[in-house]
Amino acid sequence: MLAAIAIWLYIAFLSITFGLMTKKLIEKFFSFESNNSTSFALIFIMGLGSITTIANYLHLFVNIGLLVNLFLIASSIIYLIIDKEYISNYLSIHIKKLGEINIVVVVLGFIFLLLALYQTTSVTLSADTPLYHALSIRYIEEYSVIPGLGNLYHRLAFNNSWFISNAIFNMSFFGLMQFNVLGTFLLIFSGFYFLSGVNSIINGNYRITNWIKLLYIPILLYSYYYPHLGYTSSPSPDTPSSIFTWILFIFYINKYLRDKKLIFDTENVLLGLISIFLITVKLSVAPIIIPSIYILLMALKNKEVKKVLTTVIMFFIFLLPWFAHNYYLSGYLVHPFPAVNIFNPEWKIPESVALNEKNSIQKWAKWPGWFRKPQVKNETTSKMENVKLESLTYSQWFDVWLKNQSFPKYKYVFYSIPILWILFLLVLGIKRKKILEGNADILIIYFTMIVGYLYWFISAPDLRFGWGFIFANLFIFIVVILHPFFNFKLNDKNRVILLTTIFSLGILLSFYLYYNAISERYGYFNKGFSSDRYLIPKNIDMIYGMKYTVVDGKEILYTSDIYDAQLPAGNNKKHIEKIKFIGEDIQDGFMLNANNNSEAGK
Repeated sequence: MLAAIAIWLYIAFLSITFGLMTKKLIEKFFSFESNNSTSFALIFIMGLGSITTIANYLHLFVNIGLLVNLFLIASSIIYLIIDKEYISNYLSIHIKKLGEINIVVVVLGFIFLLLALYQTTSVTLSADTPLYHALSIRYIEEYSVIPGLGNLYHRLAFNNSWFISNAIFNMSFFGLMQFNVLGTFLLIFSGFYFLSGVNSIINGNYRITNWIKLLYIPILLYSYYYPHLGYTSSPSPDTPSSIFTWILFIFYINKYLRDKKLIFDTENVLLGLISIFLITVKLSVAPIIIPSIYILLMALKNKEVKKVLTTVIMFFIFLLPWFAHNYYLSGYLVHPFPAVNIFNPEWKIPESVALNEKNSIQKWAKWPGWFRKPQVKNETTSKMENVKLESLTYSQWFDVWLKNQSFPKYKYVFYSIPILWILFLLVLGIKRKKILEGNADILIIYFTMIVGYLYWFISAPDLRFGWGFIFANLFIFIVVILHPFFNFKLNDKNRVILLTTIFSLGILLSFYLYYNAISERYGYFNKGFSSDRYLIPKNIDMIYGMKYTVVDGKEILYTSDIYDAQLPAGNNKKHIEKIKFIGEDIQDGFMLNANNNSEAGK
């Protein structure tokens, strides 16, 4: 736990420093006036995105270890010295705001902190972490990007920037373990951010975004235990992509309420860069870029061509190392989307394999392994027979998909969202001036939420892929629909009654969701707790059933749950035996044997 606290402070220091550095560069490039009121949370997320992007570039040449951390520390210290007045002015304004925090929020924040500290001791429950998360990060920590790594084990070609983020802060160069505490820091950060809405409500500020923050608190707690979403001690990209999506929509709505329109300024450029960063973390959140595209189009309409081109270049700078990693890991610009087939390196994953991987992801999203096998009634024999998913009609797979979701009462959530869209349109017609406090730009934000939800459901409807858009649609539309009818001021007594009621319901909902998440796995959840873990988080489980095979005279370890095994390591013997080393070392990469290339997709 003490090690976790030390790393959390380190994460905060680097993220805030690089966030302010990015903000200052944007103000300089676009000649914007300095704005010290920019949200502290926005600066943190931007800083984390900037750090990850820099590390993405560095990983093309070196492993993510001590050298990269020293570079980041040195850069932060140099910037602190060069721009100390700018940093001091910004921090002084936000430090003063700490005096406005209500004691109730302090207590709730302390509870979040204790929960995060406790969770640093928990064994990860995410099935994907032993399957490939931990191994992917270990390759990042020990080698620069390896050409054709996806040939050794196909999941190692799943390129997401969150693994780079985790590799930076895992401190594995100390030779102890992968600490994996970035997830718990995200729990604290997002918990404190949502509690800021509670604090504002207590202080009499009933802006809609404060109510939205309040509603997010119970589902935030549940999100860290939802089956297959990620869990606190897992480096899964599903959790940050969801939580940052929630926060970005709140930022956009706050911006609109303040400016009465979506304008081209420092904060919206930051939001655009963060959106690009999130896309490199999880492709399923791609629609989050829509507001930025709209703002750029409006700027073009106003003939601000130079600003638009500069912004597009910045976006490309954030995307370029991610594209490069895709190229080296798989041979494609974006993996696993072989339709974008413009390269042909010797380590390229066969198109049939990449296409099969894409189809597998979509099929799994519609019919995960824990569902019963697809069956339909044979009209001739009147018996239920197994069939392939692609042969099912929409109504056949959808009915089973909806019934088998593990989120409690999800059926009601699913059907309520389109109903909320219709109610929103009705309320918009009745209370137009209440909803459109400025121009109609706010509708672009709501449109983005709807597109994101539909994109998720049509492409790959696994709940964890759409978690961010699902609850953004649910909570934001509920508040936006109700707020125009309850926009009133309360005296102190009624405010206490209202908040007590809301907090009580929120606590009950939190406990219900929490119990639902861990009740069946509670024994495993507390597995192995001991006093020595007050110093450092528990390492991942020991690896059982480890075997090896020999390729080009080199041993390659393999097992189904590979965790962060000694390298080189993969997952499946048959796949491993189809590859060969490109050179003498792991760093040179992997390619398929010519004899196996034609059979790679089988």
